[in-house]
Amino acid sequence: MILMLLAACLPQPGEIALSGQVQTAQDSEQGAPDITVNAFDAELAPYSETVTDEQGLFSVPVQSNRVYHLAFSGEGISTTAFSGVVGSSDTAIAENELFIRSNAEVEAMRLEYGNCAASELEGGIVEGIVYFRLQNSRDDNYLIAEEAMVEVYDSNGTQYETCYLGTNGESLEAGSEVGATGRFAAFGVPAGPTTVAFRQEIGAGVIENFGYALMPEDGIAPFHPAFIDLAG
Repeated sequence: MILMLLAACLPQPGEIALSGQVQTAQDSEQGAPDITVNAFDAELAPYSETVTDEQGLFSVPVQSNRVYHLAFSGEGISTTAFSGVVGSSDTAIAENELFIRSNAEVEAMRLEYGNCAASELEGGIVEGIVYFRLQNSRDDNYLIAEEAMVEVYDSNGTQYETCYLGTNGESLEAGSEVGATGRFAAFGVPAGPTTVAFRQEIGAGVIENFGYALMPEDGIAPFHPAFIDLAG
């Protein structure tokens, strides 16, 4: 995922190597072997493909100075997509940032958000947690943006209902704020380019960040974390 659209400001692309490790689950720290890695360019055209090794490691060529999209697929997996921006040098994605969502995880997520009627919709899922880019002094964790609003759109500008989890972890019908957990999910999102708006009202103003992802067919695009940047 990317939290700002920078492609228009970047120079013309060459090619670099993009590498990383795909984990078997979020925060698992165990690499996922034999995962197909498909890289797409900024225009969403297929660019390169590889397979992870025994440790879940991979390296693929991508356009330099551009947005990239990665989609991870394999047996028992809901195709999981991440997006980002690279510069002009070979780039290694930081540890613990890439993972896959199993079909079982996705079904559990639908049950978790079961109080939201949209959770039964077929299609892709955008999900994540919204934070401020501020860390508390107790454990250095980022602060959850409890009053953040999340909106998800497809390439035609169609908006998809966003569901949240309440303070006690129970799902809510679509609301205006993510609440104490910071968690959100939008279901039934079609394959293709997807835009996510993160908004926070502060005083009389509104702070807004945009995320951008390639939604795979019936796949999932995690935003962990999704940030709202406070004015410096």
